[in-house]
Amino acid sequence: MSDSMHMQLLKHLETLSSRTDWNQLEDHTAGSIAGLLGISRTLASQYLNEEAAAGTLVKVNTRPVYFFHRQALLGGRGEALLDPVYPSVQELYAAVLSLQPETGVFDKLIGSEGSLRYNVEQCKAAISYPGNGLPILLWGPTGTGKSFLAQIMHEYAVQKGIVGSDGRFVAVNCSEYADNPDFFLTNLFGYVRGAYTGAERDRKGLLSLADGGVLFLDEVHCLSNECQEKLFHFMDKRSYHMVGDNEKSYTANVRLILATTEDPAQTLLRTLVRRIPMTTILPSLAKRSLREKKELLYHQLAAESVRIRRDITIRFEAHQMILNYSFPENVGQLVNCISICVANAIITAEPDQSLEIQVRHLPNYILQDHYTIPPQLQMLKKNVLDLDQIRSELQQEQKLFLLNRDILQGNGTIAEVDENPEKFFSLIQLRMEQYFDELYQETKNRGQNPYAAFCHGIVKGICANLSQRMGTVIQEHDLENLCLMVDDFLDNFTICTPLAKKNEVLIRSILDQFKGYSSETFGMTQEFASQLAAGLNCVIPPLFLLDLNICIHSFTPFVNWNRTVGIIIAHGYSTASSIAATGNHLLGQHVFNAIDMPMEVHSGIVAAKLTDYLRNLRGAKDVIVLVDMGSLEQIYKNISCEDNMNLGFINNLSMKLVLNVGSMMIRDVPVKNILLSCCADPVQYEYVFQENRKKPNVILSVCATGIATAEKISQLFTQSFPAKVDVSVITYNYNSLIASGKLSPVFEKNNVLFIVGTQDPGIPGYPFLALEDILEQRNMNYIDKQLSIFMSKAELQTFNNNLLKNFSLQNLLSQLTILNPEKLMGFVETIITKMQQGTNMKFTNAVILGLYIHISCLIERLITEKYAVNHKDLDDFERHHQDFISMTLSSFQEVEKNYGVAIPVSEIAYLYDYIYRA
Repeated sequence: MSDSMHMQLLKHLETLSSRTDWNQLEDHTAGSIAGLLGISRTLASQYLNEEAAAGTLVKVNTRPVYFFHRQALLGGRGEALLDPVYPSVQELYAAVLSLQPETGVFDKLIGSEGSLRYNVEQCKAAISYPGNGLPILLWGPTGTGKSFLAQIMHEYAVQKGIVGSDGRFVAVNCSEYADNPDFFLTNLFGYVRGAYTGAERDRKGLLSLADGGVLFLDEVHCLSNECQEKLFHFMDKRSYHMVGDNEKSYTANVRLILATTEDPAQTLLRTLVRRIPMTTILPSLAKRSLREKKELLYHQLAAESVRIRRDITIRFEAHQMILNYSFPENVGQLVNCISICVANAIITAEPDQSLEIQVRHLPNYILQDHYTIPPQLQMLKKNVLDLDQIRSELQQEQKLFLLNRDILQGNGTIAEVDENPEKFFSLIQLRMEQYFDELYQETKNRGQNPYAAFCHGIVKGICANLSQRMGTVIQEHDLENLCLMVDDFLDNFTICTPLAKKNEVLIRSILDQFKGYSSETFGMTQEFASQLAAGLNCVIPPLFLLDLNICIHSFTPFVNWNRTVGIIIAHGYSTASSIAATGNHLLGQHVFNAIDMPMEVHSGIVAAKLTDYLRNLRGAKDVIVLVDMGSLEQIYKNISCEDNMNLGFINNLSMKLVLNVGSMMIRDVPVKNILLSCCADPVQYEYVFQENRKKPNVILSVCATGIATAEKISQLFTQSFPAKVDVSVITYNYNSLIASGKLSPVFEKNNVLFIVGTQDPGIPGYPFLALEDILEQRNMNYIDKQLSIFMSKAELQTFNNNLLKNFSLQNLLSQLTILNPEKLMGFVETIITKMQQGTNMKFTNAVILGLYIHISCLIERLITEKYAVNHKDLDDFERHHQDFISMTLSSFQEVEKNYGVAIPVSEIAYLYDYIYRA
């Protein structure tokens, strides 16, 4: 056999083994492989056995003999642990399952981390329940994947060792017995010789066949009442009689899975329903996200490509028409649709070429649908998608990826971990707040599913336990943020895996720094992660441990108190501690800490103790100290006040004062307002307020078309400063700013001088400076006025000159991208012209400038980083704006051709928002 034939044989077996169908193994035999390659069976068998002996292949020594590619069988995971030869397919199958990641079985179910996540958790619980599991009813319309889910449950049970490797999966379609209940009973229980005419020997039933495994009863609503009664009697006693033998009892240890398309309350006996403790409702395809529909379409195209051993492409128009069709028979109909498309395409395709699915290959029911192809789509004759392009579109990055990318690759941020950990947390905190703003908006629009509510309960339970043990209280707002982050982790963390692998050493180094800097917070993070992993049956990777530590750092008392800190000081042994404990109990939260002051101790010593206490708060912004009679003046005068910390003191301590102050602290009332409110009667209370905290002076950089562009604009603006000034330029998410307005945390924590960017977010009281104004040197007097207190006249002149140089359009584009600015400007100019013609609009100068910047950065990003932004309303946009999509794709044709990129629909959605929002 030639070397090329060797390679072809191994490549073919590798492809087969990477997508093994354990119910269809004929292609893994020497005879099938010989037929495919056009060689003798003897020669194929000889070579296959040689490769098996060499360890390249795994052999199953049955009749016929089966061969599998070792590495492909497990995707490169743990292949060395496979034996070279197995006596049966079942034993190899069990070995493969045992070496796969625990979540690998359900990963085959598209939507297992999305719309079907709660269903998966229910199925895991049912199949894993001690004894023989819990009977579970899968309820959903035809074609929603009930049979496939039942098979996966069996695979999961084998993988976990719940069911032995010889435990079978026995499936029965009860609709076949709708008109013959006796036939169902004889098949279910088996019969003895003479049970009825023709019963010439004993025959075991399905229960015996499934003993030690799983019995799946599909379309169970088709069973007669008598059959249902016999079934629930077996479920009660786990014993049965074979038909024709009422004396001898048999037992069967089977896990029962039932499925129906009908309402069980209307079609099943109440006595049977009561014996099925768990029902999981599978959603129709129409109720699942467009993203999952795309994944299903991609998966089926890829499966067909493997089955027919040919590459498959699909025209954009055909792809859109399939996605737009409602598929009343759900996933099953979608699968059949792709099979029909492939069959139709094979008829007209050349034998040695890839298969191209065109509109004419679609089933009639799609072609006859009311959906019509927009004229612009009909013009895109070369717009053909291959499987790699479809997969790339599905791998659009999510918020958690972008957050971690910014944490690990932020300019100058990582350097602070070693030099100044507190500065690192300060720098990254604003980015974390943007992340939570975005998550909150998305959750508000989407609503919460039952599994999310379950996860939130787990998170809140863990936090309550940790708070009690560690003497801290996590505020409700912070707790909700933590719940949102855990949700996002469960849904989207797999997208972060390449980033985690690339930065594995850096992540470990940062975690070590965190541990050394604040062992208390890091210990709390580790314990939280450990309990979360146990509660949700998941693995917490190091990168998410880093995310959790940053999140927990922001609201634990060990490191950074975001809200007002309360301290009680009183004379007497444990008097302050008793008052603080009582107050916290009545307030329902840990609001106050205590410093006990023995009667004989001088107030100067207490002041020194308070000073040390304040220094250990590290990052606290506001503190209120309640002291008993006669202590205020002595303590206040002797305290060495911390910089950047507002201090309020109130004397004449009482429980009424504690509760009054504490309730306002919980409501986040500013310190000064608390003092004024509680001390309205100067005879009863005295107070002192020392304001030390100053908000940092910042300029906000925003861009309606993406935060990456805003970051680069921020860098250019910072480079224009003539020297170090007491002003920083920070980027902020435009959509978060629009959603939150003046309530955005960036205004609470910073003195925002003005906002610069491509489009005005319209925040009252905060002037906006457009890039267009800088380019044309308009409104520069406003910048001079705002910055005059930070710079001299000469420095302002230098700053203006630097702005003019840095923000010329060609230099701006050369700074924003790595591409040739002259060539790029030519392409962008053409795109903008075509888009004005396609929309029948004349764009303003501000919009044109914004498009120059955004499109240039978009092209660079797709070339260098290979990712697209995610758009929260993408499904809705695709349904309603096909004309704009096709027009934009047509406008970008030359760019796609010259730079070798494809413009994703999510990027087009942002262009639409930018143009029509302006």
